[in-house]
Amino acid sequence: MSSQTLIGIDCGVKYIGISRFENTQLCDCAYISSSEQEDQNGARNVFSLVENVRVNNILKGVSEDIRVVIEYPEQYAYSPAPRSAVQGLAYTGGALTYMFHYHLSASVQLVLPKEWKGQVPKDIFLKRIEGRLTEQESIILDSKKFSQSKRHNVVDAIGLGLYYLKRI
Repeated sequence: MSSQTLIGIDCGVKYIGISRFENTQLCDCAYISSSEQEDQNGARNVFSLVENVRVNNILKGVSEDIRVVIEYPEQYAYSPAPRSAVQGLAYTGGALTYMFHYHLSASVQLVLPKEWKGQVPKDIFLKRIEGRLTEQESIILDSKKFSQSKRHNVVDAIGLGLYYLKRI
């Protein structure tokens, strides 16, 4: 029986939350940042970020059957989020899609936030995601000791994997 690797990604412009499932179980998660200086923006940040994902240990030894689910942003009509911020997230999502599809032959699925978490407030949904983890999966997440400012991105990446696996 072959192993199936599932990667969940919560995009940022200078960082991502990423999770890795083997078959249906969470086996790793990480917060990956761009190597560019804080005052840099745009393409250089995204190129650096994608390269840092490509060489990160979370992808070491992935199976031949790789599936990737990436949260893809949507600009809502009355959202206070500036268009440029949403475009930056889309740019990151597109670059990661290219990297996974063309360099790792992965099947990539883009998911809008409203498709997988609806309009549930963030703090409630984060608790819901963590509540769906097995004891072993919770140990994996807690062992990473992410700061609160990073943890929510990683938990969202895990949530995307759980959504794909129909566990949430």
